[in-house]
Amino acid sequence: MTQISDIDEYGFKRSEEEKKFREQNEEYFLKITNSSIAWEKFISSSSLSIKNNILIRSYTLKNFIRKGVPKHLRKDIWLKTSGCEKQIAQHPNLYNDLIRNLSDKEINNTIKIDIPRTFPDNIFFDQYKVPLYNVLSAFADHNPIVSYCQGLNYIAGLLLIVCSGDEKASFWLLKHFVENIAPEYHTKTMKGLKRDIEVITDLIKMHAPSVNEKMFELSLPWIVIMTKWFICFFAETLDTETTLRVWDIMFAEGYKIIFRASLAIVLILKDDIMKADDINDLAELFRNIAKDPRFLNSHSFINFMLSLKIKRRQLSILRRNHLQIDDSKNITDEQIKIIANKSDASARFFFFNGILDYFSEEDEDESDEEDVPTVIINNGSIVICSNCTVLKSSKNIEISTESHNTEKAEVETSTDAFKKGTSGENVEK
Repeated sequence: MTQISDIDEYGFKRSEEEKKFREQNEEYFLKITNSSIAWEKFISSSSLSIKNNILIRSYTLKNFIRKGVPKHLRKDIWLKTSGCEKQIAQHPNLYNDLIRNLSDKEINNTIKIDIPRTFPDNIFFDQYKVPLYNVLSAFADHNPIVSYCQGLNYIAGLLLIVCSGDEKASFWLLKHFVENIAPEYHTKTMKGLKRDIEVITDLIKMHAPSVNEKMFELSLPWIVIMTKWFICFFAETLDTETTLRVWDIMFAEGYKIIFRASLAIVLILKDDIMKADDINDLAELFRNIAKDPRFLNSHSFINFMLSLKIKRRQLSILRRNHLQIDDSKNITDEQIKIIANKSDASARFFFFNGILDYFSEEDEDESDEEDVPTVIINNGSIVICSNCTVLKSSKNIEISTESHNTEKAEVETSTDAFKKGTSGENVEK
């Protein structure tokens, strides 16, 4: 049996649960190795080395991304699928200009306080503390509406780790996360965040109404649990590799992955939630997601997540239903007292740590068209344009601006579906 290191490839200390999972699942990590080999073949394939630019069927790329981007390719693939590479080419000096002209001293001091709190146990992170300060300060100056708030440090910190300290790449990817995938999640009010929590609550009611009733019975609002999930894009919720697998897809397919991943977590934990006797049980359950083998197996989790069919049109309708959030839906002092009285010190910490002050409001894409990045081969090099609608009628497809309805399919959404899907490898949904 292979000796498992105490530290993962990103510099994070492995939990005992993760070490045990790795020792017992060598086959799982063989899949990761095979995925890396397949990516290299895909990129260097002679069929892709065509002199003239050619559009390769983007569903192939989509399937590759959904199966996981190898560590050494993530930065480049993320920059391409997100559209950041194009933005950097259009504004090559933006980041350096921001760094040279940092202005808001008060915000910069706030950022300095949070730097040592960011991944303190990561053995590599000392070298990223100055880059993290630079990226967060530059973004705060660039986007004064968001400026800086807690949560961005974890996103930017993990981006820097993946990008091996590349500040410019990390800045642009952070900008894409905050301004495009979840615009205004990170501003000063909670109105938009509450809107999306109401949306995910609606989805939970559709897929697992008993779970929603149980949470209500134990006086634990979803906003307490999910604020951190949404704000940090699961960086402080799932284990590192599973988080990055979610990010692979999020950069390529957009914001609806936040809802898919959140719903998947809840459905996988359904039986455990129903067995909880009190808020302490729930706090312990949600706190230990990153150590749970059901989430450590990123292949199974991603397969199950992608089996949950959530369309943009559906999200658009649900979001419109919650555009005007009634003040009566605010978390009140009385609710806080009820929860605090029901829980011990660790659960109270869990509760207050879950509430952050953010807001989200987003223009809706009415199309049901799946987001699929498009590969363009230029002199043997991969170029990927994001946000393209593609025609499915031929192998070498054309870019189209028209919408095409996709066929709806009924899928199972119970924990049984998760268990059934753990052995499946086809994620091309």
